[in-house]
Amino acid sequence: PLIELVASEKQRKFGMDKRNTLPQYCHQCPVQFACHGGCPKNRIIETQDGEPGLNYLCAGYKAFFLHIDHPMRTMTSLLQQNRAPAEIMGTSQNTGRFRYIEERICNK
Repeated sequence: PLIELVASEKQRKFGMDKRNTLPQYCHQCPVQFACHGGCPKNRIIETQDGEPGLNYLCAGYKAFFLHIDHPMRTMTSLLQQNRAPAEIMGTSQNTGRFRYIEERICNK
């Protein structure tokens, strides 16, 4: 059963090892809460300080999570006001962005 796998000593050790082997760079990162260093198999490059164990997808993760930060906070605020997060689609901050996506990506 799934609960036995999740609660197993092997799974706990994996989680602890994953956390404990993060480079110091990750502990100071503003998006570490979201990526948690990524999958350990991808931690194959060094930080700018030469510390091993940085995920080779780090720059992409960081760019993505920083890019979505403001819209996610806006949607959180909408939810806290018992409003639909989809209301963000009509805000002036996103109108141009979503039009661009429709035109360029969706070929409209």
